[in-house]
Amino acid sequence: LVLLAGALGLSGHVGGVGVVALLRMILFFAIVIPDTAVAARRMHDIDRSGWWILMPAAVGAAASLLCLLVAGGSLMAEVQTLVAVSQTNDPELFLSGLTALIVPMIWVTGPILLAKIVTLVFRCTPGTHGGNRFGPDPKAHGGLA
Repeated sequence: LVLLAGALGLSGHVGGVGVVALLRMILFFAIVIPDTAVAARRMHDIDRSGWWILMPAAVGAAASLLCLLVAGGSLMAEVQTLVAVSQTNDPELFLSGLTALIVPMIWVTGPILLAKIVTLVFRCTPGTHGGNRFGPDPKAHGGLA
């Protein structure tokens, strides 16, 4: 979308919102329901509940909560220090403060990445042969399409 907007000369803002951000938001809302439906159907094809598609979000929420519980006060202090240091225009001091935030970010993003890999493997797994608890095999002769 960024390349398309640049090629078409669409830049600037519409009502305080960037044109590219507005296009991304429209695209997101256009595909979120069909993507969710296809993902849930894919989980049903491999005899898993459609709720598995929420695993990355649930893992992300749990990892974020755990990170805040373990390092909440010190993490907030690091963020406030980083904001204060960023206004001094000292790049070395800013980078040293930024490294203190890398470990908590890995604690949160690492489990999310693993959960996304699991759901990707689920999406690529061949469906069960024959019917399962979610209905008949759509590829079987005479099955639902």
